[in-house]
Amino acid sequence: MQILQTLKEKLDPKNANLILNALKNSNDENFFEFILNHIDIIANWLSSNEFKEKYSNHPYPPLINPELIDIDASEYCANLSWNLNIPLSKKYKFIYISPHGVGAGAFLRYVNEALNTLCFPSWMLENDAKNRYCFLHTYLNNPNFINQGINLSELNVKDLEKFLYLLDDSIPCIIGVRDPIGILKHCLGRNWNKVQRNYEPMFNLTYDWHSYIDFLTHEKTEIKWDFKDLENNVFIIQKLIKILNPKNITYIDMSEFSEEKAFDTLTKLAQNLSLTPPHISKKNIFKSKEFRGYLRYLFPLKLYVNENDLKNIYSFHSTNNLKNYNINTKESILIIFNRFMDGEFLNIIEDIIQNDLCNDLGIFIHKNDFLKLHQNKQLYQGVKNYLKEFLDAIKDVIDQTEKDMLRETELLEHIKNNQEIIIYLKNKFDCEFKHINKYRPDIVDSWKYYKEFQSYC
Repeated sequence: MQILQTLKEKLDPKNANLILNALKNSNDENFFEFILNHIDIIANWLSSNEFKEKYSNHPYPPLINPELIDIDASEYCANLSWNLNIPLSKKYKFIYISPHGVGAGAFLRYVNEALNTLCFPSWMLENDAKNRYCFLHTYLNNPNFINQGINLSELNVKDLEKFLYLLDDSIPCIIGVRDPIGILKHCLGRNWNKVQRNYEPMFNLTYDWHSYIDFLTHEKTEIKWDFKDLENNVFIIQKLIKILNPKNITYIDMSEFSEEKAFDTLTKLAQNLSLTPPHISKKNIFKSKEFRGYLRYLFPLKLYVNENDLKNIYSFHSTNNLKNYNINTKESILIIFNRFMDGEFLNIIEDIIQNDLCNDLGIFIHKNDFLKLHQNKQLYQGVKNYLKEFLDAIKDVIDQTEKDMLRETELLEHIKNNQEIIIYLKNKFDCEFKHINKYRPDIVDSWKYYKEFQSYC
């Protein structure tokens, strides 16, 4: 009861309730102790003219002057800052809003690799805004990470509203967009159960790699509309900018990140955000497609190469080989299927195949292990033969998958015959595109399939 008496003595009823609600919501002993130990400073701040002028109408006002406190990257400081409603450190260069299907995976990879800027995919973070805040707090206050951004890509996050109000409206806001029929094609036409990666992540030379080909195979299914999912992950722009109220918005259409345009797009973006423009040597990363079949869900895949497996190596020509279920990870050479690896690893895929799969997949081996493998001619040839068959099959299945994937024209035919869907989508599109229609009508005008949809209304 001590805290109640103290608050009653130090604060007016409105500000006392502000503190009480914060304590109730936090359930944090460190926060409780901080309030008791700093009640005079807090009371003076909440009673100040500066607080009244800046935060009287703010739903999550800072409970202590954010300009007068020292913040570090510790977990303690992160939790305390959240409970005190302290805005995230203004060390991020941009906020990136990315509805599902606008090419966010590619954009974030380009920003990271070409602009040397750290921006975590929000779909990889926890669905709890406090945990996201604390996670980002530690990075934003770490001097080793100079250039950073914040990604927002979904609405179904606990306490998201508070998180949004703790972002700065003066930070440039980038909004990824795309022809909405293309977005819906992406959302409705893929086997999203592939994300679960239901396959063995490790194998050796005796394994029949067809199980991985089965995983990569597309299964065409009936179009199923999940309105709740669409509203949490696709129709998010208007709801986010309503709270964020950013002063500077830049729309970037997914077409601007084609292999031909991506370098120039990033160069212009870097100039606008005061980032270092991409070096010409980075142009090769734009050849890689973020979504090519289901290849991205196969990474990282680990092949353990051991000379003892040569006598039972799997091949089209020896399908009755004896599989060795005991993978010797300690005495084997590790080969990793991935998109990129750091400088200690060599990509040997072009020693095995020479086609466009090399743009989207790498076969990586540590440089020391490569010397060992190269010295064992029989083993090296066996590995190359095994991988050649496997990689040829991968290319065949992902090329076929791209042909079998849902097309915009197919989706439009489906929509055309469903008045309920037409009305639903029209209402959503009208709401979502209010701002872009006003400030970037040229982008909307470039959407071929959206124009076709409008003819149905």
